[in-house]
Parts: sequence; C-alpha cells; structure tokens
Amino acid sequence: MLSNIIEIVRRIIFISFLFFLTIPVVMGQDTRIIWQKSIGGIGYDRINDIITDDAGDAYVLSTVQVTNNHEIQVSKISEDGDFLWTKTIGGERDDRGHKLLLDAYGDLLILGETNSQNIEGKSTHGYIDILLIRLTLSGGVKDVHVYGGSKFEESASILQKPDGNYILTGTTMSTDFDVSSNNGQMDAWLLEIDSKGKIVWEQTYGGVDDEWAVNTKLLDDGSLITVSSTSTYQNDYSDNHGDADVVVYHTSGSGDLLWKNLYGGFMSDYPADLEILPNGHFLVGANTYSNDGDIPSNNGGQDALLMEIDQNGDLISAQTYGSFGNDRIAAIEPKGNGYVIFGSSNSASLNAAVGNGSQDFWMYEIDNNKEVIHQYLFGASGFDEGVTFSLTKDGSVIMGGESNSNDGVIGSNMGKNDGWLLKVSSNFDENMTEASVHPNPSKGIVYINELEEGAVLTLTNMQGAPINSTITPYGTSRILDLSMEPAGVYILQVAYPDRKEVHRIVRN
Repeated sequence: MLSNIIEIVRRIIFISFLFFLTIPVVMGQDTRIIWQKSIGGIGYDRINDIITDDAGDAYVLSTVQVTNNHEIQVSKISEDGDFLWTKTIGGERDDRGHKLLLDAYGDLLILGETNSQNIEGKSTHGYIDILLIRLTLSGGVKDVHVYGGSKFEESASILQKPDGNYILTGTTMSTDFDVSSNNGQMDAWLLEIDSKGKIVWEQTYGGVDDEWAVNTKLLDDGSLITVSSTSTYQNDYSDNHGDADVVVYHTSGSGDLLWKNLYGGFMSDYPADLEILPNGHFLVGANTYSNDGDIPSNNGGQDALLMEIDQNGDLISAQTYGSFGNDRIAAIEPKGNGYVIFGSSNSASLNAAVGNGSQDFWMYEIDNNKEVIHQYLFGASGFDEGVTFSLTKDGSVIMGGESNSNDGVIGSNMGKNDGWLLKVSSNFDENMTEASVHPNPSKGIVYINELEEGAVLTLTNMQGAPINSTITPYGTSRILDLSMEPAGVYILQVAYPDRKEVHRIVRN
C-alpha cells in the first residue's frame, strides 16, 4: 500500500512540472519561429520522434525522467501548438520511446525499449528488450509486445508493409528467446511481425564485433535495405576502412541476405538515416571524422556526410557538409526535388548561418544535385541537440531534440535537459531583406548596403577568430576595408534583435 502511495505522489509531482513546462510560447525574439515549447521536468528529457497527420497535427514522442527512472511520453499537438492529449507509459525501471508510426489500421504505434518487469502487464525476457505499444489516436493503450532475448536489445525503426505486417529494425546481443542467432557482440536485427504482434521471421546480421542498425526501407520489389554501423574487421568484413564504418544490407522480403557493402574512411563513420531516391538509389546520411577512403574531404571535427549508393551497392557519390566544428546529421526527409537535412552543429559559423551557443539545431535543404540551397541554426547559449523533425502539409517544419539552454529563444529550463520542440515557418525568408554586399569577391574595399536599423556587424575568419578590419558608417550603409588582410574567405555576420544573417566575403 505504501509503495502505491509513493508512486502516486511521484507521478503527481512529475505531472506538475510537466504542465508548467509545456505551456505554448509565442516567440517574439526570432521571427522564424511560429511557436516553441519545452517538454519535461527536473531531470534529463529528450524528444526522439515527431510525425504529422493530414490535419497538420503532430504526434511527439519523448523520453522523460521521473525520479530516477525514464518513462515514455507521447503527446498530440495541434498545428497551432496546443496540447490535445498526453500519455505517459512506464514500469518500475527505465523505458524509452524511439519511433512512432501511424499505421493503416488507424492506430499509433510506439517503438522503444524496456527494462521493466511490469509495463502494461508485460515483462522483459532478461535485461533490455524491444518494446512495441499500440495506442488509439486518443492515447488509449490497445496492446503491448516485448521482443528480445536474455541480454540487450535496442530499437531503431518501424515500417508497415502493404500486407499490413510490420518490419522492426533493431540491435541485439542475445541468442535465445526471440533471437535465433548471434554473429559476435551486437548484431543488426530485423523482425517481421503480423498485426497481432506475432513474429513471422527474424534474422541477425553482423560480424564478430559490434553492429548497430539505424533504419530500414521497403523497396518496390518487396526487398529491404538496411543501414547499420560496424566495427568488425575479420572474415567477410575485412574491407572495413577504419574504427567504424557504414554497412548497408540488402535482404529479401523474408530476411535472406542478398548483398552487403561497407563505406567509410580511416576514422569513425556512423550512419544516421536512409532515404530512397527517385532513381531507385539509396541516400545514406552519416557522420564522419574521416577524409580518406570513400570520404572526399573533412571540414574539421565531425562532418555530416551524404552518400548515394546504387541498387548493386556501388558508391555513386559522397559529399560532406559542415565547418570547423562538429556538424552532425540526425534525420532526412524528401522535399520537392530535394531533401531537408536536420541535425546539430557546434561550429561557430557555417557557410550561411552563425551559431547561438555551444551547439544548435541545424537544418539545411539540398537540391537534387546535393548542393545546399539554405541552411539555418536555431538555439540559445547552451547545448541544443537536434534529433528529429517532420515536414507539415503547408511546408512548415516541426523539429525537436533536447536543450539545457535557459535564455534566448528558449527562455527557461526546469531540469538538466528539457525536450525542446519548435515549429518554423516555411516562408520566413520572404519577410526578410538581406544586406547587399559588393563587390564580392573584392580586392579590399567592400560596400554593405540595405541595412536595417539596429544592425550589428562582426567579421571573422573561417576558423571563427574575430577580424579587426575597419567598418566605417556611411549613411545607412557601411564600408568594410579588407585591404590589410590576407587573401581568403571571411564571414560577415549582420545581427538584428530577431535574427542573424551571414555573408561569405572572398578577399582576392
């Protein structure tokens, strides 16, 4: 009886913090943001997935800390940022949610992991198992399933096939219960389950060391393409390039391996996401420290990497993105003839954006040639990690992750890390007038026109170090004198109270 009372009090305290933090905030400091909010309580909280429906409403999946344990939280939020309902699910130990799926049966599925021995009446086979929860669209629990063995499992992705069955992607260390075999330490693990949650088939993939699966896509012919990391060198993984490589598995619809291939350089390369291109090729988003092997260049620290791979596993192209810091991909979504890439950056300046703190949300759009069209940073003075995003029907972007910032556009933080959720307009560029910088390239003198009132100008080199060149007022314009500076590329930041714009200036 006493333990039940303690549990009730614990949840009341947590819900009180949660309610305070999730009041919508209409931002006046950054005109790009339609609305933003923090999700969580006094501990470590994180938004892991966002999906949107045809009405423009969003389903947001978070992991929230309740006293010493983590629980799964899913919320439905209207397109205007109002909370419609919130459901928190958890047992006596750690439970985490990773992915959401709105399925063909009209239900909402949560894929995650559990370490609890009693979560909605289910228990693990041993240590940590993959957890699948089916909810109604109003948040009611319909059924719960647990998959795994006596050791460790982690979930990665879920998709639904045309026949109504599901493909679950994860990682396993087990060799018993639901797991038939293991090739070494951690293996990539695929399962097909039916609409009742029964396993149709399962298969592991990997070498003698560690593989961590990230995502799986269903191809038109019914086969599957899965992207994973690998640290295995031995046997048929002997073409590993370095510490960790990206590995792609092409399997039949029943899990038989058709081919696999490794990609990377001498340093560590980790996959993040996978999309299918219109030509049938595969677009793999990854993060790399390498600048050799399959990796054409490195801009400094960790770079975002996009690789195009054909249906036979041959590498068609590879391109890195970022600046001198750590710039990482978390997720990819198609948009028009190109793609939107989302992640995090701690570079002080990118080619078209300037950071706000120790790390920011990073979003950029590429065309079908993988060239950057736009890129933007969102955040405050602390550590803001972008994890997931979703494009809405009107072209707006809802993005989420975690933040320990308590200033700027974020405003406040009630715990160690809060989940940070924001909706960004699809057309905020149309409302801004950018400064005119000419001539560019320049032999020394640069004219900066069309400045608005309150503009603050700063100049740095590509490494982020300030440059003390003369900037002379001339009416509403400025004259920048680079004649005493060496040839190279310089970053001019024009800051206003509600935004920043950045210009790359080439000094010949």
